[in-house]
Amino acid sequence: MTVLAQTYLHLIVAPSERQISETLEYVQYLGAVSAREHFQQDVELELRLEQGSLKGWLTVVGGLYLGLSNYGSLREGIDYAVKDSREFSAWIIEKFKSEVPMPPSALYRTERRLGLPGKIQRLYPLLEEASNLIGGRDKVEAQRRLKQVQDQLTSIAAELSDSGETQVLERIEGMIPAPIRNRLPPPQPPTPEHGPPPMALGPEGRIRRASPKEILLNIDEPPKPPRFR
Repeated sequence: MTVLAQTYLHLIVAPSERQISETLEYVQYLGAVSAREHFQQDVELELRLEQGSLKGWLTVVGGLYLGLSNYGSLREGIDYAVKDSREFSAWIIEKFKSEVPMPPSALYRTERRLGLPGKIQRLYPLLEEASNLIGGRDKVEAQRRLKQVQDQLTSIAAELSDSGETQVLERIEGMIPAPIRNRLPPPQPPTPEHGPPPMALGPEGRIRRASPKEILLNIDEPPKPPRFR
């Protein structure tokens, strides 16, 4: 399974144990509702919270190939996957802003992270720029752009290999124009990415992970938003 989307929330607050518990329940509920609306496949939600101020990562994982199979072209499928990822997070952030009572400056940062679909989408302009530079006079810039293409491909390939989605990797490699493919520098090992910290708050210190359906079936009524004032 690959990362399809991630919502990041950072509050400058000193949460009590009760507020932490309420935030877990509330954000997980928002994620389940938004995932059910925006992803037309079975996905799982993983919620991590880090204490200090209060930081939360709500991640959607699922099968990328399954989501792309409904579209005629890889690029069209990726564009729709990015749209779904962006709207998933945007809905959660807006609900959080409008429903959670907190001081005006408490919500320090929010991010709508686009997961692997966003990483694949960012490959397209690199390919177009490399195509325009090949055969031109600026050989240094052309080589620099080709290295960016190879670095992006290496990172994408590592994620797809880890998730077993080799069909997507084959489609990506098949769309690379031959003039670019023949000039790509040798791939380098991907640099480890910095994800959420290993410490997470939840029942017995575990990360909360479940499908949207499981989450919603276990809720009799929507949880109340946490209050920070």
